[in-house]
Amino acid sequence: MKKIITAFSLAFIGISSFAQTDAQKLDSAKKLIGKEQLFSAYKIITTIEKPSAELIHVAAGIILDPSSETNKYFAKFAVHDKGGQHDIVDFPLEDFLLGGIKLYPNDCRLYNDLSLAYNKFIYQEDLYTTLESLASIEKAVLQTSQSKCPDYLSNYLVGYCRNYLGRADSALPYLQRSIALNKNFAPAVFELANANLRLKNFQAALSYAKQAYALFPENKRTDRSRVAELMGSAYEGLNDNNNALTHYLMADSLTRYDFFHQKALLDFYVKTGNPKAPDALDAFLGAVGRTNLHYYADAIQIYRKYNHTVDLAEYCDKRIEQFSNRPEVQAALYFTKAVISPGISTSKQHLTKAKALGLKTEGYEPKRNHPDTRKMIDDALNLQ
Repeated sequence: MKKIITAFSLAFIGISSFAQTDAQKLDSAKKLIGKEQLFSAYKIITTIEKPSAELIHVAAGIILDPSSETNKYFAKFAVHDKGGQHDIVDFPLEDFLLGGIKLYPNDCRLYNDLSLAYNKFIYQEDLYTTLESLASIEKAVLQTSQSKCPDYLSNYLVGYCRNYLGRADSALPYLQRSIALNKNFAPAVFELANANLRLKNFQAALSYAKQAYALFPENKRTDRSRVAELMGSAYEGLNDNNNALTHYLMADSLTRYDFFHQKALLDFYVKTGNPKAPDALDAFLGAVGRTNLHYYADAIQIYRKYNHTVDLAEYCDKRIEQFSNRPEVQAALYFTKAVISPGISTSKQHLTKAKALGLKTEGYEPKRNHPDTRKMIDDALNLQ
């Protein structure tokens, strides 16, 4: 395990300053961080020879800074000096912190840094986080931060992951502990509302959602829009359709073209037989160019749920004619018709047309917001 930490000081090329001790170098790096000169600070700490807990914490802070952008694999980071130089650095953040924790198992700062790393990953990936990633994060937090230094963030992470892994009941105690440790942490309050909504505790969901809305600042429009949508769902669960629609539209106005808001509106319109349903489906599918089967899977689930697949088939027929010059769109529409057709023979005919038009079925692994698309595709393809 020492190899991981030692690699930090050996894997980077730097100019060692023998006039300074490691402690002096670290102090210089901290001063640069205070001036938002993160890249210059980073270059200094890569010359430090002995890995201390303080060094690991400071290095992680540079990488975890909001200005240090990263790719989706969290292995390369763009580190910046404010108004100055920057560079892309290789930095295995998770392994680095896990190695530090093994070296310094009693330093709670490192556990917190690891939670911050996982939270940064979740915040960045958000809608596109795979279920596999959520399961890995839940397991890692439970095995590390929760075992030694449980805090509001590690509790939140477990609750968050369990919400989207379909275990909202077991998410509740973690989210409640997170709020007990930090009552103003709005994401935990929101996820507690979300857990209650998933458990059909609509009044509790509405109460927590109102608290979350008040906690998120006005400039956090995306966060507030998600709370508004959740409030709409809670009102709908309470059979208050007027307030439900008001809050769905509020969510859509705060953040335009958001997947969740448009899906919620579509669901509500189909459920209530609103004539605006086809327009809502146009908006929902149009956001991704009308060729993404993830979105058609959502539409199929919604129309099936309310026994309106005939309306969806009629919509597909109209759009197949409308997009006569877009074979890739027609392919997705014929695929949709194949899935919702009542007879196997008719389904096969539509699927044959979809394939002839260039239907693409690769790249649909289960994700947080689309866990079932792969199964739907496989079930349809198995008809032939």
